Amino acid sequence: MLTIPELIMEFLGHLHAEDEGHVGWIDTAGLVCKSWIIPAKVVKWGTADLRRLLSVLAPIRIWEDEYTGIALIDFARRPKLDDWKRFGDVANLVFTLDVSGEMRLEGPLLTMLLTTLNRRRPPHSSALLPNTRTLKTGPLMVNDLKEILSLLPPTLQTLDTTLYASDEDAKLAFLQLIPQRFPTLSTLRLAGMWDGNEKLHQAMADMLTQLQSLREVSIPNMNFTSGIASALSTLPELRRVEVGQDCVENKELNLKWEGSSGGFPKLAKLDVHIPFDDASSSFLLDISSINSLQSLKLAHNVQQDGTGDLDGVFRAIGQMHGLRHLALTSVRVELLQADSLQGLMRCEALESLELSISATTTQITNEGIAAALRPLTHLKRLELCVLQGHKSVLDLHTLTSILQSSPSLEHVVLELDVRSQWALQPNRHQHNNLHTLDFVNVPGSRRGFELHRQPIQEMAAFLSTLSVKNVTVVSKVQASGIEDRYWREVAPLMQ
Repeated sequence: MLTIPELIMEFLGHLHAEDEGHVGWIDTAGLVCKSWIIPAKVVKWGTADLRRLLSVLAPIRIWEDEYTGIALIDFARRPKLDDWKRFGDVANLVFTLDVSGEMRLEGPLLTMLLTTLNRRRPPHSSALLPNTRTLKTGPLMVNDLKEILSLLPPTLQTLDTTLYASDEDAKLAFLQLIPQRFPTLSTLRLAGMWDGNEKLHQAMADMLTQLQSLREVSIPNMNFTSGIASALSTLPELRRVEVGQDCVENKELNLKWEGSSGGFPKLAKLDVHIPFDDASSSFLLDISSINSLQSLKLAHNVQQDGTGDLDGVFRAIGQMHGLRHLALTSVRVELLQADSLQGLMRCEALESLELSISATTTQITNEGIAAALRPLTHLKRLELCVLQGHKSVLDLHTLTSILQSSPSLEHVVLELDVRSQWALQPNRHQHNNLHTLDFVNVPGSRRGFELHRQPIQEMAAFLSTLSVKNVTVVSKVQASGIEDRYWREVAPLMQ
């Protein structure tokens, strides 16, 4: 069995993960016997950073110009034919090129190194890394990224990069380059595409429609508009979409869905920031018939002076009967009605639910929350935050109602108000499946925990009846350590 390459590489992979030097154990393992030599090399060079890889070609030296003080980089000597042959043997083993941790080798130094490499590269040579399938980079200028891409074959499968401080024309040129160089790309994670104008969005949409092999798309710095959505809907193999997680809302680029239910035939996960309005409800209704959709995460991308149509969005989500994981975050509404959550009742397959809602006025009750959750018989994890203004409307009564209505729950995360006074009867509430409780953003101050000590003791007494193995309390006051001291005093009550 110790001669089977796949088993050897699995074993050596664990050694490599624990080897801080990334060379010691693997080099030693390669000396065990002939059958271990190739697997050891594959594990050692399967994932390589650019600087270490180029050091195989020739030693790299960095020095400082004595007149200008500018750092310079170059090969210590001109690579010879034998050097290029040795480099080629190693380069054939590189499946993942990682330029994200280049020992701060970035900016002018990286540009100089790439320029030197291409200048001394043998004429008429093909891709220097012919078997590389994945590229991961940190923030790079477009020109540097293009130089790195020139080292890679057209069969690249995963491009994970961030554009840094590049002007709009450079970004547009880059978006045109990707489908030309890598037509069979399957995973694209492209950060740094900060919203500029409609031209940039159109270029992104055009690029996506040309990459028909895409299975995963992540564009965190760009708004999810109708153009982007329509382009994504044309991709027959698309499984995962993440758009707009870290973007600045452009009021002129709202979602105006004009798609059709024929799009997204294999979509399994959708994570987007959208305005909760009629257009978004129409979009969600249109994709509700996708049987493969299992995970949906929506963040409310809303103008500062606007609010959302939560009921319409919930009704649309209620049509997604196969949904297993749902998260609605950063939701802001004018009025949260007593029956607002009822639209979720049809998602009976849900296993994980995250709701974060801020309302100017709320009519929701503990019983209303419990009633909405009762049909979700498969629900195992619940994360819930409901704010009226800046104050949580949840307390331990909410937790009691939830546990009574949802016996399948194993993990509950609540943002609650410990300043409420509770008249609890803890011995009446037993919950066999619950093993983890997290209370987040508990109000506190240097005097706050002194004032709220009694409610916290009551909370600890209540939790002691649940046989919960893991309980954490995270205060809004993180630095003072006050909450840790008082929590330790009441923790023995929960044993």
